[in-house]
Amino acid sequence: MIPSLPRRPHPLIVALVLAATGPAAGAANQPGSTRGTYIIHRSDDTLGFERWRIDRTPTGVELTTVATYPAHRPRVEWHGTLTLSADSQPVVARAEKVRGGTALNVVQFGGRRMTVRRKIGQRESAREFPRPRRPLLLPDSLFAFHALLPGGNGPLTLINPATDRQTRATLVDRGSEPTRIGGRAVVLRHLVLSAGSLERHLWFDAAGTLQRLDLPALGIVVERTATPPRPE
Repeated sequence: MIPSLPRRPHPLIVALVLAATGPAAGAANQPGSTRGTYIIHRSDDTLGFERWRIDRTPTGVELTTVATYPAHRPRVEWHGTLTLSADSQPVVARAEKVRGGTALNVVQFGGRRMTVRRKIGQRESAREFPRPRRPLLLPDSLFAFHALLPGGNGPLTLINPATDRQTRATLVDRGSEPTRIGGRAVVLRHLVLSAGSLERHLWFDAAGTLQRLDLPALGIVVERTATPPRPE
């Protein structure tokens, strides 16, 4: 699940997805819509932007997102969607590369099985697996999908639909801790997702909205911004 990132701010080209419920379950599961933009950094470079929306209804949750790379004069664009059921279980997730090449990854969950379908250019494939316990599908280029996590501490199974790889991971809630957003000092709820040597630090506000994501081993920081970029 390590993002395939260039050494300089060039396009990120990988795929897909994620699953389950938000860390602030009471606030995050209330009906309504939330939208925003993430800015993706590495050191002093701005790699890209991601515009996302989460719609919550009595029947489930729908996440839609569009990520563009690089930040200026983008050449790569990914579109993604994730649907959760009323009990916050993943139903179907989709990520499609619509600019800078063509690729499509779709993950569909049944009661006991998980089906992964991929299309790259003219090549198509489909594989079926036993449904893992507490599945978490994480993107390499669609960082907004980190906004929905299985509730509670403990083990998870990370799934990379682009490679069929499944990795054991652990989620730990560290409670409220200080961090910085856009240069401002803030106190947010801090969760740590660990898979081997790769840690993801996720920071949520009181409403259950992901405000910041850190991947220290890769030098990547994803922050919510109040100033969306103008299209080029």
